[in-house]
Amino acid sequence: MVHNIIHNRFKLREIEENDWKDIHIYTSQSIVYRYQAWGHNSETETKEFVNQVLQDASKVLRSRFSFALVELEYERVVGAGAIMIRDFTNREGEIGYNINPDYWGKGVATGVAGLLITFGFEELNLHRIIMMSANTDVRICTYMKQKVHRMWLHRLVK
Repeated sequence: MVHNIIHNRFKLREIEENDWKDIHIYTSQSIVYRYQAWGHNSETETKEFVNQVLQDASKVLRSRFSFALVELEYERVVGAGAIMIRDFTNREGEIGYNINPDYWGKGVATGVAGLLITFGFEELNLHRIIMMSANTDVRICTYMKQKVHRMWLHRLVK
């Protein structure tokens, strides 16, 4: 099943094999990977990540939906977001995202998070969504507290 979500100047689409190059460009920057569990990835590790995403997308009982954030004007991947189903019985999921630092402070992360949450509640029929966010992302934390009424838990990572 292929999902494409278009919003303003960007679209979320399922990650494709050739996306590894653009993903590696921004995820190899220390300002980005310092907030992620994986640390600095080599090109090989980034390719392995993309291959794992593609394998996950082909599973019959799919638990991870990973999207590339594509800037429509240049058709360039400038971020990624994912929603993972953590508990099928209780319909609980978790979202995460990372954005090229060139797009920080422009509302892009807030938009991605909103689209992922909408997808989780409306398309995946989740009842609860957990969001991981860097503690420096004050805008997204404020937005989520004000706008999302069904958010169950918000965990901050330092």
